[in-house]
Amino acid sequence: MQKDKDAIHNISIEIEKMKAEGVAYKKDGTLNLSEIKRRTGYPRKTIRRLMDCNLELKPHGNSHEKDTHLINGKARQKAEELLMKGVTNSTVIMEKLVELGYTGGLTTVKNFIKANKDLVPARRLTVQLPQGKVRRYATGPGEMFQMDWGFVKVVDSFGKEWKCACFAMVCHHCGFRFVEFFPTANQESLFIGMLHAFMVMGVPKVVLTDNMASVSNRRDANGNPIFNKEYDDFQNLLGIETRLCKVKHPWTKGAVERLVQYVKGNFIQGRTFINVNDLNTQALDWCLKENGRLQKGLGVIPAEIHRAEHLAALPEKDLLMPYFAPARAITLDGFVYYEGRRYGVPFSYRPNKARVMRSLDDVYILDIETYRVLEQYKADWSLKPHYSGSQFEPDMPEEHPTVEVKSVMEVLPADNDFSAFDF
Repeated sequence: MQKDKDAIHNISIEIEKMKAEGVAYKKDGTLNLSEIKRRTGYPRKTIRRLMDCNLELKPHGNSHEKDTHLINGKARQKAEELLMKGVTNSTVIMEKLVELGYTGGLTTVKNFIKANKDLVPARRLTVQLPQGKVRRYATGPGEMFQMDWGFVKVVDSFGKEWKCACFAMVCHHCGFRFVEFFPTANQESLFIGMLHAFMVMGVPKVVLTDNMASVSNRRDANGNPIFNKEYDDFQNLLGIETRLCKVKHPWTKGAVERLVQYVKGNFIQGRTFINVNDLNTQALDWCLKENGRLQKGLGVIPAEIHRAEHLAALPEKDLLMPYFAPARAITLDGFVYYEGRRYGVPFSYRPNKARVMRSLDDVYILDIETYRVLEQYKADWSLKPHYSGSQFEPDMPEEHPTVEVKSVMEVLPADNDFSAFDF
C-alpha cells in the first residue's frame, strides 16, 4: 500500500512536468507510457494499473476474503467474555470459539487478544482509596518503625535479567531510613534485614508492616493476626510488637511506601554495581547521606533527631546467631544450598545439617551447634558449585556387599578319560 502511494505521487509529478514540456501525450491522444517509465523507473504494468484507478489508492481485490476469518458474532462475544474473565491464552480461547463455528486461525485470535488488552482485568486488585478527609497519625520518638519490601529489575554482566528484593525500614517519627538488598525476599532475608536495620537504627517498640506471609498468613475470627511461629519467637526475643496494616490499605504505612518509591526513582537510576554486596555498600552510604539532609516533609534532619531518641539495644549476639546463620541440610554430594548457590562441606563433618552465613564478601559454613567455622568462601555470586578442598574422602574404601550371598553354582569335573585312544 505504501509503495503504491509513493508511486502515485512520483507519477503525478512526472506527468505534470511532461505536460509542461508538451510530451505527455502521443499523437493518438494516449499517455506516453514509455516516457513515464523512463522518467520514473516503474514497470509498464504498474503504471497501467495505477492509471486505470485514476491514480487513486483502492483496496486489494482479495481483501474481502479476510472477513470470513474475522471473529464476529457469537464468537466475538465469547472471546470478549473470556478476556474479561482474565483468560489470555490464545489456544484456550480458540478451542472455545471453534465450538461456536469459528473457522479462522490461531494468529487471528492472537491479534484479537493484542487489540483488546483493555478488556483484561489488572492482575493486582485496585485499591479503594478512602473517601473524604482522614487524619494522619503521629508517633513519639523511638515508638514505631515501618518496614516493607520492594522489587527492582537487575541486568548482570551476562545480560540476564532477574529481580532483586529491596528491604526498607524507616522511623515514623523522624524519617531516618535504612535500605538493604537481597537475592530473595524470604523469611530468612527478612530477619537478617531487620537485625541489620536495628543495629543501625536501634530497636523500637512497634514495627508496622504488611500482611506478608513471612509474618502472618491468617487472622482469627475477630480479625486479629496470628503470627507465624518463627516470627513470633523472633519478635518475643527482641521485645518488639508487630502491627499489621488493614488489608488493602497500603497508605497506612505511607512513610516506607514513599521510601521504596524514592529508592526506585533516585538510588536505582543509573546505578552500577558488581554484586549484591557492592550494592548494599553503596546503599548504606546513600542512606547515611540522605539521613544527613533536611527532610522537607517533616522539617528536620533525620540523623540529628534520631540520635536523641531513646531506643532499646539488641540482645546478645549468641541469641541472634541462629537468625544470622540459618540451618541447611547437607546433600548426599556434600553441598548446602544458600541464596540459590551450592557450597561444599568438609567430609570430616559428620552431622547432616550445617549453618550458612554471609558477611560482606565472605560466606561461612558453620557447625550446627557450636558455630565453629568449617569452611570459608568468597561470595563471587557464581552459579557454579563451590567445592571444598576436603569435601570428599581422599581414598575411597572398597565397597563390600551388605547382603549375605546365598546363591550357589555347581561346577562339574572335566572329562579327562583317554581310554578310547588306548590302542
